[in-house]
Amino acid sequence: MDETSLKEILDALRLEQSDNRQYEVKTAANGFPKTAAKTICAFANTPGGGTIIFGVDEKRDFTVAGVYDAKNCQQTLANYAQREYSIPILVDISKVPFEEKIVVVADVHEAKKNMKPVRYKKTDSSFIRQYDSDFELSGLEELMFESNQGIVRYDEEPISNSSVADLNQTLVDGYIDNRKRYSDVLAGLGNDDILLRTGVTYNTGELSVAGLLALGIYPQQHFPNYTIKASVRSHSKTSLDARAVNVMSFDGPIPTMLENALRWVASNSNAYTMDLSDGNVASVGEYPAVSTRELLANALIHKLCQAIHKEWYAKKNIMQSKAA
Repeated sequence: MDETSLKEILDALRLEQSDNRQYEVKTAANGFPKTAAKTICAFANTPGGGTIIFGVDEKRDFTVAGVYDAKNCQQTLANYAQREYSIPILVDISKVPFEEKIVVVADVHEAKKNMKPVRYKKTDSSFIRQYDSDFELSGLEELMFESNQGIVRYDEEPISNSSVADLNQTLVDGYIDNRKRYSDVLAGLGNDDILLRTGVTYNTGELSVAGLLALGIYPQQHFPNYTIKASVRSHSKTSLDARAVNVMSFDGPIPTMLENALRWVASNSNAYTMDLSDGNVASVGEYPAVSTRELLANALIHKLCQAIHKEWYAKKNIMQSKAA
């Protein structure tokens, strides 16, 4: 970047009185700013990348203060880009004399689609740029990045030391009847073949992650943290000073966890006796049953997807580290 381009950028930022989605300034007068780490990560995950200008003080109307040490700043930037993230990040670094000071400019390139989201190793977090800030990605947002690659198969991963003996036969029977009811092709196949061709099992006899979670006897044998924890927030002012009451934990396959959680919600909420317009009397729950089921089912699936995603991502990183 040359002096003319830098002046145009700073003039625009001064007019706006803020950084923006494409440009971020860092003071860097007394050392390399620690906040630069997540900004580099955010720009690498953001379409088009972005530019960081070191040596400008946003709080003082974007005054050019200069960097503490141009050579050290450039070297630190290069080290960060190569070593501190899940992949090496391409950064073009330049030293620019400006307003009788020296600033360092880092043009951070967007990472390739199949390498996103880029993660900052120190905190095991990933970030993205929105307006003038760097925001940490949620588990669901990371999941969307992975899904956009078109190569995500973590719910289809085989589970070692698993077999059809780990499946709940009642759930399996219901699943197979359902698949046969809506598919003439599957209706003509044997039960074992249906489980294989719909991704529940593998030729090796092992179960897929999705197959075990949906139809397993006790998925927590392999995934002990995949449970639902529920409680009612306490509003009591007694001497017990309890934070929560009726604390429960639900395990088992997804259908079992969902049904048990729904019963728990019903037992921990009010029921009202209502006079209906036709003259009959009915008991109506505090929360509509259909809405409650939809809410809990969505939350359960989203949380499980996030948990599976994290385990898959960690496994992938371990494999890549061993290969390196």
